[in-house]
Amino acid sequence: MDGGYMWEAWNETCYIEPQSGRYCNEIIDGFTEVEDIYHMPHDELCSYCYTKFYQMLQSSQYSAFDATHDPYSIEHINKNCKLSISTEAPRPIIPQKAPEQPFCLSNVYHTTEEGDTCTSISKTYNVSSYALIEANKEQIYIPCQNANAIPAGRKFCIPLPCDIYEIQPDDLCITIRYSQNIRGWGVSLRTYNAWIDPSCSTLEAVAQNTGAMVCVSPQGGRSTDVSRLPRTRGGNVVPYPATGNTVDAKFPPQGTKLAQGTTRNCGRWHRVEENDSCAIICMKEKIDVALLVATNPSLERGNCSAGLVVGTTLCVGPSGTWGSEMDDYYENELDDYFKDLEEGWLPVVS
Repeated sequence: MDGGYMWEAWNETCYIEPQSGRYCNEIIDGFTEVEDIYHMPHDELCSYCYTKFYQMLQSSQYSAFDATHDPYSIEHINKNCKLSISTEAPRPIIPQKAPEQPFCLSNVYHTTEEGDTCTSISKTYNVSSYALIEANKEQIYIPCQNANAIPAGRKFCIPLPCDIYEIQPDDLCITIRYSQNIRGWGVSLRTYNAWIDPSCSTLEAVAQNTGAMVCVSPQGGRSTDVSRLPRTRGGNVVPYPATGNTVDAKFPPQGTKLAQGTTRNCGRWHRVEENDSCAIICMKEKIDVALLVATNPSLERGNCSAGLVVGTTLCVGPSGTWGSEMDDYYENELDDYFKDLEEGWLPVVS
């Protein structure tokens, strides 16, 4: 294996341009300095040395082929140089376990078409360009720089929507805030776009690199649920815990059918309904998806919504003792509770 890596490194380092007899890396080192591959002069992009490098990179199991970025570079070369270098990643030397499907909070996906850009997709779905990149960074590279077109046939997750605004030349955070009516104590453009630096000095530059669409309202909309607003004590706000847990376990409603493996040590329950998704449940019940999956083993982290069964009940608020020896206690208690309900010993609850 080590010999294979050494041989590939030698090939990539010492290959020669046939006409001049010069080492290709020496020739590439003299290329025009540009921001990225999309701005390379045509003769350099399509030169023997540059295209040969990607051919070697794609064809060897021992190369440092980056499946996230390199297929985009090869597609750009093929399109502009009339070549047909494969974009498939080389088969790994050591068999790899199938990657876990990344979680998509919105459960909404988009497959790109010819001419799609970050800006056009952002406008279609009302999402910020940066959120589009962040929602897919573990799975796929999305080139949002300078309105580059995204290759067709790429499927990626759409983040939660918001009211959007397209950054214009000479825009400032303060001018956007007032023009878009962003109001509230301590609320600014950065509240909805954490990637903007505190001084807002790099707004235009960052927009060129990550796309020009920004949120001017909360992603997912503003909450109208007043049942969990902060309590007050003597005029002071006492916030609810943000862990997703509840204090005490409670029995589920009459007629409940728990999802397979769901913990009984739980203080808040959710009955799965038509059109439910894990994203909807997490937002409605204020629970993190990792905790939802941990307390309901019938759900999978990478494909959570596929495990939902209409009519079954999930735990969406494990008690503070969840994960301890109390789990066994509540397992037995709930079995006795259901048995007593069936035999008519307990009143019906809802």
